[in-house]
Amino acid sequence: MRRIAVAIVASGIVAATAVHADPSNLTVLVPPTEPPELARQSGDAMFLHETSAGRTLLYIEQDQGGRLATFDVTDPVHIKGEGSVQLDVGGPFDFVSPLGTQAELIRFRQDHEDAVLDLHQERVPQLKARVGDDGFTVPGDYHVLDTVTNSATGTTFLLTENGLFLIRRPAVERDKRLREQEWFWQHNGG
Repeated sequence: MRRIAVAIVASGIVAATAVHADPSNLTVLVPPTEPPELARQSGDAMFLHETSAGRTLLYIEQDQGGRLATFDVTDPVHIKGEGSVQLDVGGPFDFVSPLGTQAELIRFRQDHEDAVLDLHQERVPQLKARVGDDGFTVPGDYHVLDTVTNSATGTTFLLTENGLFLIRRPAVERDKRLREQEWFWQHNGG
């Protein structure tokens, strides 16, 4: 199902770019060569986390669950590598669901056991005690392992064997900035 949905989105992006010549409505595909170095490495799964400070962090599981890379993707034009932490786990895992605002439930692929990823220290998440080949092709024939979308900026993150691709929507980014500026002026008497 995910394969079909993403293929439809990818087809729409190509068609939309060809049909609409208005530069403000273009979709921008950012290859793994442009984001920070850590994003150029393969990964197994990823998820977005909205912080209490209004930042959006993207976590990517790498090295078969051995490392978790962190990126500040609040502004898709300026992705920042926040670092990575080594995890002592027995293999790859998937991000299942949030547990409140400071933790994420994960499930190990091999034994289907659950664990908690503690996000209190956002740049240095910690794995707490355990609780109990789907993809599609993007230009260049890269196999996509996972996708996640930030609805606020319209950015879709594609995790491939060769690193992280971003599908940016500058018009949505611009609208978000305008809404934020308008809110600021309304609430600060400007």
